[in-house]
Amino acid sequence: MPAPDDGVAKTALDAAVSALESGEHIVLVSEGLHWRDFEGLAAEILSRKGYDVSRNVVLASPRREIDVAGTKPGIAVLVDCKHWRGSVSRGAAARQAERARRYAEENAGCRALPVVVTLYEQASRFVGGVPMVPVGRFASFVDDIPGHIDEMETVER
Repeated sequence: MPAPDDGVAKTALDAAVSALESGEHIVLVSEGLHWRDFEGLAAEILSRKGYDVSRNVVLASPRREIDVAGTKPGIAVLVDCKHWRGSVSRGAAARQAERARRYAEENAGCRALPVVVTLYEQASRFVGGVPMVPVGRFASFVDDIPGHIDEMETVER
């Protein structure tokens, strides 16, 4: 028997957030998401941690795109989401660091923190100075940013 229609269509991201709120394991929930919804989950985590969130932030000349940008006064957490089964390459980390440099150039007075959020734990926690954060640890990573920002590699203009 179908569930009663409450008039509100539930997206995959909404269903994932509900599952997480019900105690489901974040990696298991994330595995079933489309990569766009995986980006949405990273955005939701930043939003719940008090960040203003923008998705698919486009930088001009040369054109670059940041999956998720979470901002608070003076800091921008710039997230590249990798919903991959394999490990993230050095090149992917370098491209995210370059996007952070470009973001800092366009947003004077802001410390830009490049981050790659992965589906699974990576062999290296940092690649080229860029944190590789598994989705299961992303919320606690975000909680730790204020206390460790001076130890992290950030980009400022």
